[in-house]
Amino acid sequence: MREKFALLIAALLFVLYAQAQPTPVLVKNINPLVHSSPRYFCEMNGKLYFIAVDGSNGFDQFLWVTDGSEQGTHKVSQVKMRPYPEGVPLIENNGLLYFAAENGTGEELWVSDGTEAGTRKLKEINATSSSWPKIFVKYKNKIFFNATDGIHGEELWVSDGTESGTVMFKDIRDPGVSFPFRLLVFNNLLFFAITNSANDFELWVTDGTTNGTRKIDNSPFTEVNPFSLHGWNGKVYFSAKNDTASQLWATDGTPSGTKPITDTSHSVDLDPQVMTNYSGKLFFNGYYKGNQVLWCSDGTPEGTNVWRDNNDQLIYHPENLRSTSFGLFFTAEKTPKYENYELWITKGTKESTKQLKDLNSLRSSYPSDFIEYHGKVYFSAAEVDNNRNMWKSDGVTVEKVIAPSTKKTMSNTIYPFFTIFNDTLFFSADFDSLGFELYKLGTAKPKDSTLTMGELNASYQLTLYPNPAGNIVNIVIDGAEMNNIHIEIYTALGELLRPQQDYHTITTGNTCIVNTATLKKGLYFVNVTTENIAVTRRLVIE
Repeated sequence: MREKFALLIAALLFVLYAQAQPTPVLVKNINPLVHSSPRYFCEMNGKLYFIAVDGSNGFDQFLWVTDGSEQGTHKVSQVKMRPYPEGVPLIENNGLLYFAAENGTGEELWVSDGTEAGTRKLKEINATSSSWPKIFVKYKNKIFFNATDGIHGEELWVSDGTESGTVMFKDIRDPGVSFPFRLLVFNNLLFFAITNSANDFELWVTDGTTNGTRKIDNSPFTEVNPFSLHGWNGKVYFSAKNDTASQLWATDGTPSGTKPITDTSHSVDLDPQVMTNYSGKLFFNGYYKGNQVLWCSDGTPEGTNVWRDNNDQLIYHPENLRSTSFGLFFTAEKTPKYENYELWITKGTKESTKQLKDLNSLRSSYPSDFIEYHGKVYFSAAEVDNNRNMWKSDGVTVEKVIAPSTKKTMSNTIYPFFTIFNDTLFFSADFDSLGFELYKLGTAKPKDSTLTMGELNASYQLTLYPNPAGNIVNIVIDGAEMNNIHIEIYTALGELLRPQQDYHTITTGNTCIVNTATLKKGLYFVNVTTENIAVTRRLVIE
């Protein structure tokens, strides 16, 4: 009696556990032929816009929109989007989406209000070819971007959403081409890099006016690394090179406020990159004794040092630094061998800095795309089969997110694009062998959510026997055929054991015989889905 009661309690706990777990749900199979690869998400007017390959014209990409439902997911326009966008390819301002697209006359700047009729070319910037608009950023209620009119080369442009208000902001290099790059809005200023006549990067800043656009005096250094720009604590930090080496610098946008943080007399490159601030500190990737390691700075020369783990060891090749409420998540190695990038975390102290988990025992799992959602940090990482799977962590434990598959195979592959819209996490994945399609993370409604303790022993359309079972178990559905049956077996802790094809099922009429010879003794839950029912039942293996 006590044992049966314990089993009933365990079953109820499983139901409660299932109710609380967010579960990946397919929003829509946009491209039934191959991958639609939805990506570059942008929210506007209560809907989520993105770029996808729907198969209507080969591998061309189009603008799509979703409200989170299958019915509310559809193509906006037949205009072809840029196949390989640089920077941010979709950006919203004042109820318009800005993007690069072409309709047979070259690639130009387009806008859309979210309707087919409201999707139009904003301006023919280059009348003889393509203007290649790219690297969009919103600043002072306008969109700044890189484009060429065919005369001046790639320069900084600006648009207020009208044709007449879309103009070249400033011809920065005349003669020559400036190639504006890495546009960063910080402290009500727009920082960006351009190339000079020596093909080195210079650091510039603007207040949104042509007269207020100037080069930041860089007489102490000869070149800036534009990939390193990061705004923190009232200044923009960056890597700059003088005659000897690249060091860490900071600027408030003025010549007098532009100063080195690390010693510029050193002849060895620090070359700081991949900067992120966390807990009042600036963490970054920099060189130390010939290897890239994790550094930390409080913004002063004396407070800038290499950062070590809880075993007082260097942390090699840090990448993908992401600040969260649980700590600073990042990818790194214990050795300088470029062969084992794994999941790391720090909470701002040496004692809290450690490898959180080795997710791939054979090679690098390379965790990336960290995003905080509903009390967890979600990310993608590769397992031994090289598929990138979806994981979550609270900074202490790490779990893989399992999706209920509707097919016989489940690759669990994640494409590295996450976004939060309407309090729901959207992403691209191949959970159901459909190709990379649009998914969302929702709270799963358990198949058996209305069961009471008494009903757990009752026959509710589906029966398992013998139960307890040994080498086989029979699944019987009263009054229904086993059409398109899908079986999942979970442990008492909710872990999915294996795909259906490993169960060696034999189906006849309304009975399915399942081989359970390889299951260990204990409590399991069998999830059965057909065209008519979706039910979970407990199973004991003796």
